[in-house]
Amino acid sequence: MYQPCAMRRRWLPVAAVLLVLFTSGCGDDDPATPAPEPDLKLSLAPHNGVLDLKLRNDGGPMSGAAALVAAFEDGQRDTLYLQPGAADSVSCRLSNIHGCVTVTSEAWGLEASADDCLKDSLEDMMDSLQLDSLMPSPVAILDIGLCTYAIHVDNLDSDPVTFELVRSDSGLTMRYVFRNLHGDLRGVGSNWACADQYGDVGITSVVVEADIDIDEGGNPEVSLGEAEAAVNGLDVNVDGILGS
Repeated sequence: MYQPCAMRRRWLPVAAVLLVLFTSGCGDDDPATPAPEPDLKLSLAPHNGVLDLKLRNDGGPMSGAAALVAAFEDGQRDTLYLQPGAADSVSCRLSNIHGCVTVTSEAWGLEASADDCLKDSLEDMMDSLQLDSLMPSPVAILDIGLCTYAIHVDNLDSDPVTFELVRSDSGLTMRYVFRNLHGDLRGVGSNWACADQYGDVGITSVVVEADIDIDEGGNPEVSLGEAEAAVNGLDVNVDGILGS
């Protein structure tokens, strides 16, 4: 009558061994590896009047977007919210019409700055600007008696051109100034009876204002739009019938 108890005593050690085996097997599994922290890097690259901004994440996923504050030279401020994925990047473009810019993120300890690349582009444009190309040819047509003269200005020269950028909410205007201009003046008669006339011309300054067009396509380009010019201090010296 004690046999069932004996059987129970014989099976208890086996059950204990199985329990130990299963328990030790569970402990052999490695715990889940935690995701790496985000590792953000910020860059700004000037490109012909626009700024290419890139936020790269070399680490793990972000829980929310990073707030980037762009502070421009003229006081304008913008806030961007960017959230690149793990091992990925996000890019966008900023207009450079507001001048130099510094982009910061206090939460992520990021900062990047860029000079006034638009001004740099315009300086390069001014260096290649040919003054003669801005003058119409002829600059005027004069009727003197029975003769018609086409007035041309050749070999025009001036002091180095200066310019400034005029920024407004409606856009960007460039004002550039030529000072102390001088050149040769030539009056070409309309027929054999009208002898050509020669002289010289001096101009105190020519002030030109032109709208700036920025093509922000795949390859940004800066160009000058329609221009208005004002001539100051015109002094013309011509021999013969065209003279004073």
